Amino acid sequence: MVALGGLYSFKTDRAQSALQRSSLSAFLIGNYGDSEVGYGLSGHHELYWNNNDVQFKGNFNFGSQSKHYWGIGYDAANDFEFGEVTKYSAIENNYKGNLIYRLTGNWFAGPAVKLNYYSPTSEPEAAFMDENFNTFKDKPFTWGLGASLQYDSVMWP
Repeated sequence: MVALGGLYSFKTDRAQSALQRSSLSAFLIGNYGDSEVGYGLSGHHELYWNNNDVQFKGNFNFGSQSKHYWGIGYDAANDFEFGEVTKYSAIENNYKGNLIYRLTGNWFAGPAVKLNYYSPTSEPEAAFMDENFNTFKDKPFTWGLGASLQYDSVMWP
């Protein structure tokens, strides 16, 4: 495995002395496993504004990696021996983020989002007869919206 990355830390408003430092990080990753090269880009962000009353945090991952699929559940795993019959490649991209606002005191709330793109670029033999795999292989994009409620035990000014 080889990785290269970095972190950038800064304040969104230098005039606010108690404002937490925001950060952006990203890592480029390459590896060799199962006789295939995998790659990816992974990152994280934590951004703070308005005396820490507004916070935007999230993670993202993009890449391609070989994986193994033998079905869902214990019994399906027993039906196949781990190896070429279960091996496949997939492109996977996902993002999770929360934008929260201070409600009162140490309580924060706000919207949350999760996006996922998962697309096999090759199919394992183990998936040919699997109804679940075949039902969802042509539906690579999923998303979700939600809400976040957070209590921060450290009181920031």
